[in-house]
Amino acid sequence: MRIAIVSHGVPDQSLLGGPGRVAISHAKALAALGHEILIVTTNLVSKGKAAKHPSFALANDSRISLDCLSAASFSRWPGSIGPVFARGQRRSIRSATKWADVIHLHEWPHSLCQSAMKAAHKLGKPCIVQPHGSIQPRRGWKRLTHGVSARLYRARPTDLFLAGSAAEADEISAVLGPEASTILIRNPMPLSTLDPDDEHVRRRRASWNLPASSTVLLYAHRIVPNKGLDIAVRSLAELPETVHLVVAGNGSDFATECEALAELLGVADRVMYIGPLRYDEIDEVILAADVFILPARRDTFPLMVLHALACGAPVVVSRTCQSVASLNGAVVPIDPEPTALARAVTDLTPEELNRLARAGRERISADYSTEAVARTLQSFYQRLQGQRAPLPRARSAAEPE
Repeated sequence: MRIAIVSHGVPDQSLLGGPGRVAISHAKALAALGHEILIVTTNLVSKGKAAKHPSFALANDSRISLDCLSAASFSRWPGSIGPVFARGQRRSIRSATKWADVIHLHEWPHSLCQSAMKAAHKLGKPCIVQPHGSIQPRRGWKRLTHGVSARLYRARPTDLFLAGSAAEADEISAVLGPEASTILIRNPMPLSTLDPDDEHVRRRRASWNLPASSTVLLYAHRIVPNKGLDIAVRSLAELPETVHLVVAGNGSDFATECEALAELLGVADRVMYIGPLRYDEIDEVILAADVFILPARRDTFPLMVLHALACGAPVVVSRTCQSVASLNGAVVPIDPEPTALARAVTDLTPEELNRLARAGRERISADYSTEAVARTLQSFYQRLQGQRAPLPRARSAAEPE
């Protein structure tokens, strides 16, 4: 089968998560099943910033072709990346859609994905949209812009929307109407092969120059307000001085705000910024820390939480992340506020840390293997392509298991 995957931000610079990394994981797993894959993407790394020399090492497979468009966006656009202007977009999308049997779009609404949906409708090709939490009830000007987009690019019965949780499926139905075909799917995540006692892990921990008695919390996510780095910083003021926070990721205006907050609270000497990571560094950084945290105010299906579980790291994550319900027993769920985070970290006994490490890897192995997710996608594609049988409806978050 020929599968066109359309997503902004596939370049390897978005390694800590996001739709681009899921798109790459899908591409590799589907290629391993024998499918031909074309990824249409842009060189955008973040809002208003493009990679001069995009790297696609993660997609290093002869069965995966890449069409990376030179693009631009507004650096000061509020919220997400905003409008994207890609050179040669219409030509690339038309060519990819003609070639493909199925079109899989990551995130919504974005001009690249909207153009691909329009082309798929015109050519009668099956279209799958995986919005990654971007379809949700909005307020103010966002409600207006998203409403206009929903009217211009109406979902058809032949379109399929993939949700990471029942709560996300409900949000999609609330915005697009109950006629939108929505089903649940998990994001893929392979188990880490790195051992916690590996020399690279010990060397990474030693490079932080922290006292041996330190407890290290790791924040490895995009540094934006909804991910809650400021909540993590505030929690340090309620934790013993032996607790330190290591922050991985690209700098941002919000990172500067969090640095100022740490100075104000007198905990700046307990916060360490280690910058962006290469893909081959992520596992060792996760294992070098003691607890992986995500005190997000809101998130849909944070990929780095799965990555931490795959490494066998204890994870504390806010229950406002919609995927937490499916990780019950493998993570410590908290409210997204400093006291709750501090209390959760304080209550983690050595026995509980070991239990969480085992439970996390077991959950990933059972439910999130890349091959299992790829075969699920393959069945969706085949059903849509042949319309042989109806796809299962996503269960509402209000319905019982």
